[in-house]
Amino acid sequence: MLDRHKALPWATAGIVAASFVVPALGVYRVIALTPTAAHIVPAVVASVLLLPVQLWLVLNAARGRSAAVHRWALAAMAVVILLLLPVTGPQWLGALFPLSALVLVVMPRPYAIVTFAALVVLPIPYAYSVGAPADAGYFAFGTLMYGLGVALPIWLLAAIREWHEARLALATDAVVLERIRIDGELRPIVGSALTTIAERGQAASERTLDDPAAAERQLRALVDGSRHALSDVRRLVRSYQTVSVRSELWAAVHLLDAVGIRAELRLPAADLPLRLDEHERAELQARVATVLAAADKVVRCVVTATLADGRLRLDVLAYDLNGQPMEVGAV
Repeated sequence: MLDRHKALPWATAGIVAASFVVPALGVYRVIALTPTAAHIVPAVVASVLLLPVQLWLVLNAARGRSAAVHRWALAAMAVVILLLLPVTGPQWLGALFPLSALVLVVMPRPYAIVTFAALVVLPIPYAYSVGAPADAGYFAFGTLMYGLGVALPIWLLAAIREWHEARLALATDAVVLERIRIDGELRPIVGSALTTIAERGQAASERTLDDPAAAERQLRALVDGSRHALSDVRRLVRSYQTVSVRSELWAAVHLLDAVGIRAELRLPAADLPLRLDEHERAELQARVATVLAAADKVVRCVVTATLADGRLRLDVLAYDLNGQPMEVGAV
């Protein structure tokens, strides 16, 4: 099963490939249906020259890149296509297909909608003016559908990328806030202890010659204070090293999610125990490892925590490609 995080480049490649097929068919249509070589040659030459520009613009739009050079390239492409309309005949209206899609994804939104609507309508008066009314509806509808057919997947990719970036930003903010919280808890203990140690050390050094007994008392107080501070720091660090049941369960769910398995965690309304014992932790890890080993056959996994008579029970249930449950086991 393809990891959805790795699917974005494939989706981008698919959009670029799809955007190539219709213009290529348009060149064939011009060659097959245009009666004179005087009309065919400029259309084929323009198509060959414009195709790399079109693919470059589609690729950058699919990757979420937007710059002034893209808009200038689109403007040049539009000028060439529109100037060739009187020369090449009605079959050249197929060049409006990729142009309409690029208008939607490259231009700013208000202008893009107006320009796109104008491109959709353009084939109708042009086809009637050159005596080819049968082509009016075909090219107008084709411009509409091709433009939306290419633009919508590109917009979807952009939304997915923004979602990924938002998740990364939230994770970064969470790490920063956690560091700030830890710093706020350590500062009163470590900072005040270091200040006290420095003050008592300075006082003891000043009394070493004048009052050795007082200096000795200061040193003993300094040692006792250092030991208490060290004990407080150890206790605080030990509390950071203790992982809660909720954190361990969420870690398992995120691990499954990272390999492309849609994981869900169901927790009871009551408070969970503080931590898992070694046996429960080993069993949970074994169940998750079993699901990971069958990742190519599993599309969804539900981890359920329940409390019965004060005892924690963890059920891990996986679902295969057909949506059928696969009992992994209970802890």
